[in-house]
Amino acid sequence: MTWEIEGRDELYSTSGYFAESYYLNEYQYDETDYEFCEDLNTIDIYGQHAGIYMTKDLEKRTIMPNCNGGDNVKLILGNVREGVGSTYVMIAFLDWEQSAIEGEPYKLVKLEKDKIFYFDLTVPEVEEATPYQVFLIQNPFHPFQLGEYSVTSRTIIHPKENGGKK
Repeated sequence: MTWEIEGRDELYSTSGYFAESYYLNEYQYDETDYEFCEDLNTIDIYGQHAGIYMTKDLEKRTIMPNCNGGDNVKLILGNVREGVGSTYVMIAFLDWEQSAIEGEPYKLVKLEKDKIFYFDLTVPEVEEATPYQVFLIQNPFHPFQLGEYSVTSRTIIHPKENGGKK
């Protein structure tokens, strides 16, 4: 495998850093002081228990390599650890910088064990083709418990006014 693909080495070398920066272990935080996202819907997907990915269609659920700015998509969310309910922080990156999710800097979600959820997401408007990814990081309030992170495949958002690509 080669690491010559543009940006791949930088993303790989920093992905752990971004995840670790969201574990709130330097301070004492109580998750009951925070609002959790209530906009999750359950979906019955046989055989899938983990991860996060974006899709345009709940019926076909294919990974989304590109879309247009302002498109409404579905973000499928499942537990990173099977059989264990957990708290997660969801953060997005647009052009490698943190980006709002539906107007908020992050979303806190509680995912029940053995259930798959989806979140209705409007992707940001862009002026030129721009990479976009969403991370799901486990246990931000309990860093000494097992915590893992999962990330969507990189999606390229195209400007809507140029007709974009689908």
